[in-house]
Amino acid sequence: MHRILFQVGSLTVYTYGVCIALGLIAAVTLAFYRSQKFGLNSDLMFNGSIIGFIFGMIGAKLLYIIVEWDSYMKDPSLFLNIGSGFVAYGGIILGIIAFLLYFKIKKAAVLEYAEIAIPAVSLGQAFGRVGCLMAGCCYGKPAPEGAWYGLTFPAGSEAPAGIPLYPVQIMCVVLNVLLCLFLIYVNYKEKFAGAAISLYMILYAFGRFLIEFLRNDPRGAVGPLSTSQFISIFVFIIGVGSFFVFRWYAARPVKVGGYPEDALDEAEDEDEDEDEDGAEDGDEAETADEINETAETAAEAVTAEAEAITDEAAEIAEKAEASAEDAADAAAEAAETITDAAEEAKDPAEL
Repeated sequence: MHRILFQVGSLTVYTYGVCIALGLIAAVTLAFYRSQKFGLNSDLMFNGSIIGFIFGMIGAKLLYIIVEWDSYMKDPSLFLNIGSGFVAYGGIILGIIAFLLYFKIKKAAVLEYAEIAIPAVSLGQAFGRVGCLMAGCCYGKPAPEGAWYGLTFPAGSEAPAGIPLYPVQIMCVVLNVLLCLFLIYVNYKEKFAGAAISLYMILYAFGRFLIEFLRNDPRGAVGPLSTSQFISIFVFIIGVGSFFVFRWYAARPVKVGGYPEDALDEAEDEDEDEDEDGAEDGDEAETADEINETAETAAEAVTAEAEAITDEAAEIAEKAEASAEDAADAAAEAAETITDAAEEAKDPAEL
């Protein structure tokens, strides 16, 4: 255990702070890389992760102050000590809230970003617990005599020196690393968004509740339970409830390669265009049918009119033919009359 990493003159670099910084880098890098892999906006993920980390540190410090309020009232100078004294749950709760609010303000797919980022939270916590191990804080109860797993801290660390203790810091590191890997696996196999977030709450709360029985550092209490155990009960219940809520709502899973917001919008626009094109095609088809029907009606009317005109012309032709025949008969009769008259006029002359 090395509480102080190195010193340069009056500058002292503590291992705990370096581990926190490394945890931030590792968590943001993992979230950034996986957001690209899953087709999300990596810039939004980067900004959201930084905001979540900042508010996470604030939340962890605030909850520690609340838990140790009596100590702070007795010694107000403790408020100036910002380099130590954190409660993980405070950081998790406020950090996640800030993260979600950021994406809500940006009108991004909050659940999808949170689902991809949640493994990075566990990874960051693992680095933080390594820092606890180096500083000797968050230490365990005395281990059984002769136990191979007992950790003995040197003088100058926050843990009691020279006494083998339960390695609760290492247990937390293992819990968070395994949880990170499991949540990454869940992201690839999940059937609905929200599964990884729910499982994180369920599994972390359960593991943390058990580990708390082995801790021996001052960390506040609610009845027979430590503050973290008390919070774990509610986190576990919320995790179970959210799992079934997300499952019942059948939220789509976050898939490798997408769904980025732009692609979703484009897909929706294409669907709308297809619907509009389909409607236009339907309207054009209906218009064509109407035109054909009108043309057929007009053709029938013209045909009927032509037939009527033909019949009338035929009647006129028949009447004209009859009149011509009558005229021819009249002319023949007139010719006969003229002939008879001529013969009658000739007979007197002969006489």
